[in-house]
Amino acid sequence: MDKAGRISGSLDEGRITFESQRQVVRDPVCGMDIRPERAVAASDRGGQRYYFCSDVCKQQFDAHPERFSGLPEPATDPR
Repeated sequence: MDKAGRISGSLDEGRITFESQRQVVRDPVCGMDIRPERAVAASDRGGQRYYFCSDVCKQQFDAHPERFSGLPEPATDPR
């Protein structure tokens, strides 16, 4: 087992079951559940880090973060 997770087990009706204690996050674009340490890419927005399963999801998020983060779009310079 790597350092990122722990394993806990229990004996239930003669069966041994194991649960991973690893953190799972959701890609805000496609909804896929991923582990942060296995994410292909990440973006920071509004003090929060978002993780992505692919570069395509990251590119979509970076192009229109307000669609996926629930945060307002940053103001742009009108010049």
